[in-house]
Amino acid sequence: MSTTWQAAADVRARVLDLVRLTPEQGQQLNGRRCARSSRTDDQLRPGGFAYTTGTGGHLAWPVRVCPGHMDTEGPQ
Repeated sequence: MSTTWQAAADVRARVLDLVRLTPEQGQQLNGRRCARSSRTDDQLRPGGFAYTTGTGGHLAWPVRVCPGHMDTEGPQ
């Protein structure tokens, strides 16, 4: 089963601040939602990386995307 939420933006598009993450962005970073569309889908696949900043510097998060976004690397 798949659920669509209105995503603010592709989490791969910019460096996110860990302190200001929305719950939806947290789910995208943890691979429970598509990094681009924020859909939940049983068939999410590896979709590149998203980056956050925190007290320790930049962190890279391996994110997942739904099948319709598998050919996208995120905004350039």
